Amino acid sequence: MDVTAHASLLAGVLAADAVARPFAHNDFEHLEHTIGKHGPGLIAFATLYGVTGDLCPLVEYVDLAERTGCALIADESHALGVLGPSGAGLGLILVADDRRSRRARNALMVRDGLTGLGYNIAPSGSQIIPLQPGSEQALCLLQRLLDAQGGFGAPFVPPAVPANRCAQRLSVHSELAESDLQRVLDTCAAVRDEAGLRTWKSTRRLVAA
Repeated sequence: MDVTAHASLLAGVLAADAVARPFAHNDFEHLEHTIGKHGPGLIAFATLYGVTGDLCPLVEYVDLAERTGCALIADESHALGVLGPSGAGLGLILVADDRRSRRARNALMVRDGLTGLGYNIAPSGSQIIPLQPGSEQALCLLQRLLDAQGGFGAPFVPPAVPANRCAQRLSVHSELAESDLQRVLDTCAAVRDEAGLRTWKSTRRLVAA
């Protein structure tokens, strides 16, 4: 099971009286090592991760499962209706009808805008866009600052995420006007210094890269 997969997958494992073998997020070397050590089984992961907004490398999962005799369990809760032909998920193709196309354009505007402001935003193209302060203390400060500006986003703290991966999740949809998106960007620009953006772990990773 991908270590960042939703807790409901782990609950299912426990309910089935099975054993979960976690592997590092989207890390196929670690996953293949785990399979080699414990034998084939079910590989559980998300196609679109609800906190980080990044996508799984689905083709690689299929190839690995075929080579090792494993079966796949793909959590499509965040991809269904958004990604793939006709919003069917699994295909992970960002082409769609008008509403999904608008959603994709809106997400791109926010992602590009936040990247330009110095936030470390993964280039996944999904509608889930996390601001990643890292620590719970830094996230609480960010949330207070955003609330003072009208508030938006959903905070993720332990046990939903590891202690050093706290995040404020922004979710973009098709019905947001350009003025709404610009307000998000203006707000994020206004709070970034007081929120300590330069000291965030995600920012340090960006600078190091």
